[in-house]
Amino acid sequence: MKTYTTGVRAVHLGGSRVRFTCPLGHETVKDYSQGPAEERLNELAALRLALMWDDRIRVPFTCRKCP
Repeated sequence: MKTYTTGVRAVHLGGSRVRFTCPLGHETVKDYSQGPAEERLNELAALRLALMWDDRIRVPFTCRKCP
């Protein structure tokens, strides 16, 4: 697993699902309607997250497929 702060792309897939692509091309789909209540997002919030996700936002993303 490797953590990136730049070069990660996000695409809204509908509902609360967002597809993240790491700089090496690995894709991970995250469903934000699942998990702990404090980490859940509704559809509008997931869309906003994907639209705002670029190199200006320094949110760490951990790719589970990178060595």
